[in-house]
Amino acid sequence: MKVLKVLLLLVVLVVMFLGLNVLQVGFDALRVASPGFVVSGLREAGVFAAFPDLVVGSFSRAWQGATAAERADIEAALRQAADPQWLETQVTLVLEDVSAYTKGKKPALTAAIPVNELLDRFLSVYAETGDPAVIASIRQSIPAEYRQPILLSQYPFFPSDLSALPQIHYWRLMPKAVGLLGLLVILLALACLPLAGGFPGAARWTGTAFLLSGLAGVAGSVGLSLRVAPSLLAGFNLTAPDPSLEAVVELAKNALTTFAGRIVGAVRSSGILFLVIAIVLYILAAVVASARKRAKLAPAAPSGLPSEPS
Repeated sequence: MKVLKVLLLLVVLVVMFLGLNVLQVGFDALRVASPGFVVSGLREAGVFAAFPDLVVGSFSRAWQGATAAERADIEAALRQAADPQWLETQVTLVLEDVSAYTKGKKPALTAAIPVNELLDRFLSVYAETGDPAVIASIRQSIPAEYRQPILLSQYPFFPSDLSALPQIHYWRLMPKAVGLLGLLVILLALACLPLAGGFPGAARWTGTAFLLSGLAGVAGSVGLSLRVAPSLLAGFNLTAPDPSLEAVVELAKNALTTFAGRIVGAVRSSGILFLVIAIVLYILAAVVASARKRAKLAPAAPSGLPSEPS
């Protein structure tokens, strides 16, 4: 009977270890794909801070014939319109909409790129100091498609129906799969209680599963940082086709490097979290086992003896 329990515990340990590994992967994937993770990565890479310079550089050729004073006013208006905080807010809204749609929380993709708002912000600021004739000319030169938000669902690189993609279907199942795996780990830990003779033994077996999975996660993060991330960056091979785009290319390289490092950090942190859980379980097992041992060794209190006179 004892051998059978050990064999069952080994089976539980293997299943729990595999479940924890898949749980780590699913949790890391959901974390990396979350809007907050992407926005904070873009902020760390300096994308939002560089936006005003990119906008000014993109439109610099449009006012080559203007006077120095006019160029200064246009550039100042562009920088104020292309406020990094405004861009971060818009990117967050777009990512949250895309995330809600891909998870099945919204029936349709409604996110849009607010180019019209950016142009309106620029014209509103420039109108305070600019020449009315120049402002009118700029308004007339704006293409019709830029006078309204550009819906992502109508963008060329987006399929007409994202929900038809099998990847979207699997992605929508990811949160449920992670939740079910978490429930499976809890049930397996509870199954260890009768097999391991109570809490201390169950905590040790469960802690071992977390320990092995945590070590696998930390080792995986090392592998990502040494091989996968550099290969990914090399695979893009970003080069500027035009000297005016060098700043954009450098920003893209910096963003890729930042995100690669953040992904490695996410994998490593989940592995470290599992290691911490393992240590906590080992400590709790030792404390409970020690308390039970002291309780067994403590002498029984004598009963039936006459009480001392007060």
